[in-house]
Amino acid sequence: MSDRRLLVVGLGYLGRAVADLAHAAQWEVTGTATTPEKESADFEVAGLDLTDRAQVLQFFESRPPFDWTVCSVSTRGGKPEDYERIYLGGCRNLVEAGARVLFVGSTSVYGQTGGEWVTETSPTEPAAATGKVLLQTEKVVRAHGGSVVRMAGLYGPGRSVLVRKFLDGSARIEAGGERWINQAHRDDAAGAIVHLIDGRADAGIYNLSDHTPMKQLAIYQFLADHFEQPLPPEGPATSGKRRGRSNKRVSNATLRATGWAPRYPDFPSAIRERAAG
Repeated sequence: MSDRRLLVVGLGYLGRAVADLAHAAQWEVTGTATTPEKESADFEVAGLDLTDRAQVLQFFESRPPFDWTVCSVSTRGGKPEDYERIYLGGCRNLVEAGARVLFVGSTSVYGQTGGEWVTETSPTEPAAATGKVLLQTEKVVRAHGGSVVRMAGLYGPGRSVLVRKFLDGSARIEAGGERWINQAHRDDAAGAIVHLIDGRADAGIYNLSDHTPMKQLAIYQFLADHFEQPLPPEGPATSGKRRGRSNKRVSNATLRATGWAPRYPDFPSAIRERAAG
């Protein structure tokens, strides 16, 4: 039995990958899900309402201490009040229960619009209310010795917003396609999180992205060549609410300095490997 105990709150697209990878690395893993009976896993899966303070406190009181709690929940595109309830309120409940939290946040906390590179020390002045709630959540986690990963756009097996839009015809090239897009493959993200909780880096804030931000036009040009289809038409901006109208290049240098490196340094390499496999 391992003496390293991990709680993964939210066995979603990323959380389940983190739990599986940590379990394979001999962590004793517990995961939480809204419908635990539907999860098939080699580790404990429990139900937990992160927003219920009394339930969270009782959950932690009934179990031996966890070394880390990875909070990888989702509002499923929620409104600012959902962010406050789930992210901010949920992490407050976790730290009150004594958890050392690694919070999976977002690079949407960077509001830069000039295409500049951003690092963990760059100003965080998000225009969107949701980004402001994420910053509040980060402060709660950091004040209690936890870590934050600021997640770039996540894609991977069975999931890529850009590929889906390209193939279903809803993609549009916005304002000449000059906006920078930052992404990370799910498996690289899971590996980075397990790397961080494994004691290979100090608690802190880390950008989690691949090596190669790409302009929107370059991404769609690659997809057009790869799938042998025409480029999408130009059209009005349809950027997601969380990342708003920001335009920046996210540096992963701080995370790489800890010894982590992505298997997929850029979006095209992952798409090509999937096609080859």
